[in-house]
Amino acid sequence: MKKIIALLIISAISFTSFSQSKLPQGSKVPKNKDIFTNFGFGVSSWGVPIYGSVEYMVHDEVSIGGEISYRGQSEVILDRTYKIRATTISARGNYHFNNLLKIKAPFLFYAGATLGYAIVSTNVVSGFGYDGARASGLFFGIQTGGNYYFTKNWAANVELGIGNVMGLKLGASYLF
Repeated sequence: MKKIIALLIISAISFTSFSQSKLPQGSKVPKNKDIFTNFGFGVSSWGVPIYGSVEYMVHDEVSIGGEISYRGQSEVILDRTYKIRATTISARGNYHFNNLLKIKAPFLFYAGATLGYAIVSTNVVSGFGYDGARASGLFFGIQTGGNYYFTKNWAANVELGIGNVMGLKLGASYLF
């Protein structure tokens, strides 16, 4: 919990610092037919995810794309230790609120949904059998987040997601 609070404080300070800097010439947000990537790490109820995604703007306000992530953690149940690894592959769509809320570049705010498949593996470190509730399967989630474009192509990204895993992602975005 202390790590989550520390990451939130660092993120808030970073965004406050960015928001007080002068807007660089040429800053923009994604528009129709633009492609952008997101990548980084996070904190979640299943460990620390490392993720990457690609999205395509099908409209000035709507993007679709895919994401892949990996996370792992150890879990102790009744004196048995297990290593749990999860890889997720998902499709995602987001609605970008900038036009609706009249928010100008360099800020970008969005919310959307994700549908994917989680591939979960469990290794017994000590003890026997696995009594945990984590297994491979389909999942559905929702997310909301924002970007701050500090150059024409690069942005800081923060996203909160809820679904099969609840978590916060921190990373960068690159607009092609």
